[in-house]
Amino acid sequence: MIILGLDPHPTTHTAVALDSRGVVLDSLSVKNDADGLNQLWAWSARFEEHCWAIEGAGNRYVALLLALLFANDQSVYHIHPSLTSQYRARRGKKKNDLVDAENVARVLCWPTRNSRPTSSASSVPVCRNCPARGTSWLSSAKRTR
Repeated sequence: MIILGLDPHPTTHTAVALDSRGVVLDSLSVKNDADGLNQLWAWSARFEEHCWAIEGAGNRYVALLLALLFANDQSVYHIHPSLTSQYRARRGKKKNDLVDAENVARVLCWPTRNSRPTSSASSVPVCRNCPARGTSWLSSAKRTR
């Protein structure tokens, strides 16, 4: 399972792809507009089996991306922004979008109760193909709309 971590902003989105061992496979930064979302979608299609980890998935800056992902039946996780800073602090790295996107993905490599599946409809299970390690928290996680 490939995890695509996303650090969203009003004008740009930065994404990082991690494999199941936590190795960075690729990264991409795009503008937060229709062309950028198309580039991001095309980039994600390179990874056959994947899910999305998005920092602050309830953030208004990712609404168009979420609509695209849900319309295409993608698995999406909301990662609380405080977890990104915790990972960054532990790894001794300075803040930047690429580091944050990587750390968002790492939260799913080592899940905690603070990452929640997100869905467009609360009854839809979002991560049907979650990473195997540490997925027991999914059954008790709250879904958000």
